[in-house]
Amino acid sequence: MGSLLFSVPVAYEKKMREYTKKGVERKFPYCDYQFIPKTPWNYGYADSDLEIIHNEIGDIPFSQNNPPVTVRANMRQIDWGLKFPYRSIARKTPKSEKPISEVQKIELCPYGCAKLRMTEMPLID
Repeated sequence: MGSLLFSVPVAYEKKMREYTKKGVERKFPYCDYQFIPKTPWNYGYADSDLEIIHNEIGDIPFSQNNPPVTVRANMRQIDWGLKFPYRSIARKTPKSEKPISEVQKIELCPYGCAKLRMTEMPLID
């Protein structure tokens, strides 16, 4: 939709990380946060059919809870894999584009509406 970029929003658990490194304290409110995915993110497009859904614009236009526009797509999970040696960083490209799930209707939201998201997915039909 023009310059509006859409992503798969990923539900997450947010953990505060307080620590000291090289003599510098990272304590609240200057700490770090880790976002741990709680829903799948490893999708590919099952086809090129997209359904655009216009919602009412709320007080916060790019709210996570009520995006002004979404796109519903047919998607399937794939074996994306993680970047070695990390346990939480996705590979740049999927390990395999072979589907590992049935087709699911996934609602994509504008990029700015999701704090944790997957934005670049292959067409695997």
